[in-house]
Amino acid sequence: MKFHGLRAKKILQDLILDRWISFEIVNIDPYHRLVAIISNENGENINLKIVEGGFAINRYSQYENPKKNYYYPEYRDLINALRNAQEKAKNKNLLLWRDGILPVYGINPVLK
Repeated sequence: MKFHGLRAKKILQDLILDRWISFEIVNIDPYHRLVAIISNENGENINLKIVEGGFAINRYSQYENPKKNYYYPEYRDLINALRNAQEKAKNKNLLLWRDGILPVYGINPVLK
């Protein structure tokens, strides 16, 4: 596991281990991974927290085009919150945005 992955794993453990959490499975992606929304006992969205901290990116979720994968119109507010959190993390140059996501994903950088 790459260093970025280890950091993300650690922060996620700190946020959920030995705590009550709830999760809502939204979908199973084309790679057979669960797409889920995770909340802690206080109702705080864990997905949002890790994007806010620059530990993860919101790359695919969208509500604009029903013909594309990861189309979730019912999660419009959450997707907007994730996009805003990501933009703030990017502007603050936090973690993945500071170190660059290209080495993490091996793909073109996220432009938005």
